[in-house]
Amino acid sequence: MLQDLHTQQQRFLQHHTRPIAALALSPDGTLLASGSAAPEASGYAEVCVWDLRSGRMLRALQYHGAAVQGVAFSPDGAWLLSLGGGGERSVVLWELEAGEPVALGKTQGVSLVGRLHWLCLLL
Repeated sequence: MLQDLHTQQQRFLQHHTRPIAALALSPDGTLLASGSAAPEASGYAEVCVWDLRSGRMLRALQYHGAAVQGVAFSPDGAWLLSLGGGGERSVVLWELEAGEPVALGKTQGVSLVGRLHWLCLLL
């Protein structure tokens, strides 16, 4: 649920059927990324990208099998980094216009959630 703090108008973004474990706002404030804490009906813990002006889901990005523990936008908002949880340790760099992963990796088992923002600054 999103609420406009000036008008108090509420809007519901509906897609996830599992709890949300990660959120990120794009630098220009127009996009929101949400990551699922567990697999959805698709079999993936999805990362959804939302247009906050319309409330429409633009993409459901599917790679993580167990959970998404972090998401972060690049400074220009063109890229999204997602971090898999639940022992998966995957790091995925997404090109948002195409909705495709362009780089995949694994962490060494150390949680990167606190460092995710810094990784995106390197892009």
